[in-house]
Amino acid sequence: ADIMLLPSLQTIRPTAVFVDGKLAAQNGKAVWAEDAHRAYALEKVDTVRCEMASPEALRIKAPEGAGATARTLVIAYEQGGFMGTHIEYRDLPVRGGFLDLRGQDGLMYAAVKNRHGAGGMALAVVKDLGLKSGALCASNAHDSHNLTCVFDDPADGAAAINRVMKGGWCLCAGGALEAELALPIAGLMSPLPAEELAPRAKALMDALARRGLSDSMRLSALPLPVIPEVRLSDLGIV
Repeated sequence: ADIMLLPSLQTIRPTAVFVDGKLAAQNGKAVWAEDAHRAYALEKVDTVRCEMASPEALRIKAPEGAGATARTLVIAYEQGGFMGTHIEYRDLPVRGGFLDLRGQDGLMYAAVKNRHGAGGMALAVVKDLGLKSGALCASNAHDSHNLTCVFDDPADGAAAINRVMKGGWCLCAGGALEAELALPIAGLMSPLPAEELAPRAKALMDALARRGLSDSMRLSALPLPVIPEVRLSDLGIV
């Protein structure tokens, strides 16, 4: 049996964990002797199969004949930490034939890039996701786990996407790498033991919080088309 012993139901901090009837962890520490770095048959690395991104490819072209502004569908996030979204329409500035979000409070570009060899990528504008600046990209984004990126500058967006070609999370800003978390196994998992992985994950979350994003699932759920109301897949807005 798999059992957790809890001192309280209010705070889930087990004092002991049993797996298959054997003690596996006690007081927050693993007690089994299994080699955490042993390779398993199902572990696959280098599963991100797509071309490198360029800043030019991450610019959103305005409709033909657009003037100083273009009417644009925006994927707007609900407030209060919920992952729900709704559709808004905004008249956004156009410069040089492309949308320009500079000075547009709460708005960022978004890209979902197929990473399974199909070659597709779609772009959109998102509002109030939480990230205030920079570029954040992840290879684990439900359910297809395509590369999903939000960014305020296409150059940073391309840098973040290209950084996670081996799988993981990456935060870039101002042309520099701010934080990352490598997830080389299928682009979803790390081979590191929890004791090594936890501080690295915390460092990434702390960096995201400094830029305004307190819940990374808001990015992970952006391409999840089964939840309301509007999402972005590698094929377009759904």
